[in-house]
Amino acid sequence: MNLFSRLFRTRRDAPPSAHVALHTGRVFTQVGPPAILHGLFSTIAHNLEPAGWGSRFPRAMNGLYAGRLEAEHAAEALAELRVIDRELSALPVARVVWDIDRPTAPPSPHYTLGAAATTAADFFVTVTGRHLLRDALIDSVESAVEFGDAVAIVPFDGSLPR
Repeated sequence: MNLFSRLFRTRRDAPPSAHVALHTGRVFTQVGPPAILHGLFSTIAHNLEPAGWGSRFPRAMNGLYAGRLEAEHAAEALAELRVIDRELSALPVARVVWDIDRPTAPPSPHYTLGAAATTAADFFVTVTGRHLLRDALIDSVESAVEFGDAVAIVPFDGSLPR
């Protein structure tokens, strides 16, 4: 079972969540299909971590992407995400990797949100049109630092929990 499947299955027989969101404090930031998030983190690992997943950016890659970033690690993750943004902004879209387990696989033909991007950082966009790295991940982690909250990747069906 690949990394993507392991992270987004809640039970062995359950299908992956149709959509995910970032949750920090009382704020939910919709991402969209988990494949968008997986593609961004696969691109990071493939292009920026030559020694393997989480070797340069352990808080972002092993904490946040694993599903939960604790508040005490948020400042470190924020610093990592800013380096990631700067370095992915210097890479062309041709360096995007949709799936770390299959680096030569093309992005889904159904994913057209980042089609106009010129850099790897700009390729990944949420279903609401926000820049995934800057406007979703970095903003959520900045909020976590400011308010002392954890950040979690959660299933999201479009309605807020009560």
